[in-house]
Amino acid sequence: MLRKLIISCLFLVVGLTLAASQDVQRYSKCILGKWSSSRSGTLTIFHGDGSWGVQRDGPEEIHGRWWIKGSKLFLTYPVDKGAGTPVHIRTGKYTITFASNDRFITETAGYKETYDRIR
Repeated sequence: MLRKLIISCLFLVVGLTLAASQDVQRYSKCILGKWSSSRSGTLTIFHGDGSWGVQRDGPEEIHGRWWIKGSKLFLTYPVDKGAGTPVHIRTGKYTITFASNDRFITETAGYKETYDRIR
């Protein structure tokens, strides 16, 4: 009986691990490309090499790196605290609450942001 319980738990852990890794792969492929942000109105671009940038009126400005763990999107970005101070790199963590080929939604600290794909 104990053996069956241990084997069942093992299958459960393996299944959950595989499901989590499939979500990461799905989100990572889905997020590549150019997106319009609902909050800032700028275009956010996620590249296959893990870099991301923002495009306003001119050329794209690279802001940092991106990666996904589980259902979390991590973005690094520079924080400048004024002239003469060193630039610090911060990492933001956003929960992906919805993802499709044309839209994904993130949430952090109670704020939601919708990204719509630009074709």
